[in-house]
Amino acid sequence: LVLCKREKMRSALFGSVKSYVVLFLLGAWVASAPPATAQPQPLTGWFTFIVADYPSEAGLTSETTYFLTEDSGERYELLIDVKLIRPLGGPVALNRQRVTVVGEWEQSEPDGPAPFRVSSIELAAAPSSALPGASPDEPAPLASPLRTAVTGSQAWVTILCRFADATHITPHPVSHYEKLMGMAYPGLGHYWNEVSDGNISDLAGSRVVGWHNLPQPRSYYLSINERGIEDFRLDRAVEDCTAVADATVFFPDFDGINLVFNHSDADRAWSRGGSRRLTLDGQPRFWGVTWIHPSHAEDNYHGIVAHEMGHAFGLMHSSGPYGRDDPISRSGLKNLSDKVEWG
Repeated sequence: LVLCKREKMRSALFGSVKSYVVLFLLGAWVASAPPATAQPQPLTGWFTFIVADYPSEAGLTSETTYFLTEDSGERYELLIDVKLIRPLGGPVALNRQRVTVVGEWEQSEPDGPAPFRVSSIELAAAPSSALPGASPDEPAPLASPLRTAVTGSQAWVTILCRFADATHITPHPVSHYEKLMGMAYPGLGHYWNEVSDGNISDLAGSRVVGWHNLPQPRSYYLSINERGIEDFRLDRAVEDCTAVADATVFFPDFDGINLVFNHSDADRAWSRGGSRRLTLDGQPRFWGVTWIHPSHAEDNYHGIVAHEMGHAFGLMHSSGPYGRDDPISRSGLKNLSDKVEWG
């Protein structure tokens, strides 16, 4: 009887040891196994781009950032090779179009969501705009590079915003910016009518509002990027500037929004222009938006605003130095307001 009990105890002991050995080896295999490869996933939303420009005596330095905005309003930066966009007509043709992209998430950014690296892109039908008789899942027609051409009157609201830690600084009175947007030479209404051969008839209906005080200091809206250039935190700037002006502006009345800021000590900075899908006064839609850096307010300001408005109209940079009549050319930014005097 005693021997029988001893045999049972020995069997149970060895069984337990075997179990632990199996679990140990299994755990070691799991720990050494390669991590699972991230599976590509699709995202559907609205494609837009924003161009950043840093003008200097050496010429124009720029970079283009692509975005996808979901119907929910969530917005993600797209890391995409322009070669993937060219078969669909390029960035100008895809601007403000609904697309489906497939790719993987990159590492998260300190100031926002992780960018999305795109491996493929295709046009997608907008649920509310499918053609009669067409399936809601049917892709939209191939976009034309001329689709984003703008014609007629283009009303812009220019919002003058002061950072919370610089409310005592007012670079110019409202009348200065009203003259900038006017039809009389050298106003931008006159300019865009001339360079578009009358396709943009004027900037009738445009308004200038401000100066409005922002709720946060400059450091909340601007940061130094990895290239040592001061850059906007785009969403923070547009959300707070439109919010402080909301009581006096009905945004659906306007085609574009100029955001003008009052102060910075930075020697090197981006100004930006492009399209943004926003919900303002209850209406989700596209607006052309410019972010005009304070350091550009005194140096060729006339040319900077015209140049960024060109991006907001949906234009990319021209391929060559076509001169003062091309605000999107490499030389046009500098030449646009040479010898222009106004006060």
